[in-house]
Amino acid sequence: MRFALRVARFLAPLALVFAASQLALWKAGEGRGLASVRTTERRALAEGEDTLFARALVAEQMRRYKALELRARRPRIAVLGSSTSMQLRDFHFGLGGDRAHGFADGGFYNAGGLVQHTGDFEPVAALLDEIGSVRVVVLALDPWWFNDGWAPSRSIEPLARTLATSDFDADWDARIRAYPALVEALARRGGAAKLRALVAADDRVEVASGRAVRAIGLAARGGVGFRGSDGSRRNASFLARRAAGAPYADDEETLERIARRERRFETGALSARRVARLDAWLAWAHARDVVLAGFAVPLAGPVRDAIAASPPHAAYFAAWRAAMRDAFARAGQPFVDAVEAFGDEGHDDGWMINGFHGSERTMAHVVGALLRDERFARAVPEASAAQVACLVAQARERGLAEGPGACAGP
Repeated sequence: MRFALRVARFLAPLALVFAASQLALWKAGEGRGLASVRTTERRALAEGEDTLFARALVAEQMRRYKALELRARRPRIAVLGSSTSMQLRDFHFGLGGDRAHGFADGGFYNAGGLVQHTGDFEPVAALLDEIGSVRVVVLALDPWWFNDGWAPSRSIEPLARTLATSDFDADWDARIRAYPALVEALARRGGAAKLRALVAADDRVEVASGRAVRAIGLAARGGVGFRGSDGSRRNASFLARRAAGAPYADDEETLERIARRERRFETGALSARRVARLDAWLAWAHARDVVLAGFAVPLAGPVRDAIAASPPHAAYFAAWRAAMRDAFARAGQPFVDAVEAFGDEGHDDGWMINGFHGSERTMAHVVGALLRDERFARAVPEASAAQVACLVAQARERGLAEGPGACAGP
């Protein structure tokens, strides 16, 4: 009995710290489970308010979040890919924007982040079969996916296991994993003050003059996160850079990655096995009369130059671009090679978030190019080349970097 009391006294302060930290994380939206996050999004959207969801300490559970939302929203148009697809917006397709939220009209959802490598193609196709509503898929094709010199991170949990995990287990694991991040944040100079400021900050974030959204999670209070309206991701640092008129900057150190042949820019050969997985997904789409439109992701000018100057990279990228073009041509599906980033149409590197992530203005060019394909244009009748041209011109002439603005339509 005495031993038990001693253990209890020893653990009491730790339990108190644990409980207090959990309460603080929950109040800030950081420690809420995904079910609570998604319920908050629904309520905000029903009241005409958008949201941003992003965590700073607790694991964001991105793939689980996107899969659950895709299943719940049952959209007609779905965007798939890694982070390179996250800037595609509902208004690019004539949906949502200032008129209605993508969830409200059920037309569009950006599930970017759900697909991290070609091994995800088959389980995501099975998820789309389960949903049954998706008629158009826009797929961002990353070059490293098909490179046999690159391997997906072992930390990426198989999608089937992610969806089979209970809410309780997934949320508990995410919270437990927050503590190393919390200790690291507190160890940094000024870290404690920064965390206190985030926790104390208002959960309404101004995203445009006179327009605010509700922030869910500590990172969201800094203006970053997934929009509840359409699933796209807001990049606060890029938007601030554009607002300030600052030039292109690459915070991903892409040129260094290429020079060192690392972190998605390893050298290798085109993997026939991985291309075959794409062929299988294209065959799946054909059998279900689904339009599967792909685009080779845009790259900034300095990145293209660095690749061209490195013979192993240049050889691989040429093979990858040709393989993507040929795969979609064989399947009779729309495809756009956006690697050149449409430099002849008024797009410049200032509209690239970094070396290999295009902004929503870049994505307007991608959608505009896809609309030249008759099958794609028929599948998304709400989208119009005129609206896309308006978005592009608005960006070029007025320097706007977020939202459809005057191009939202009636």
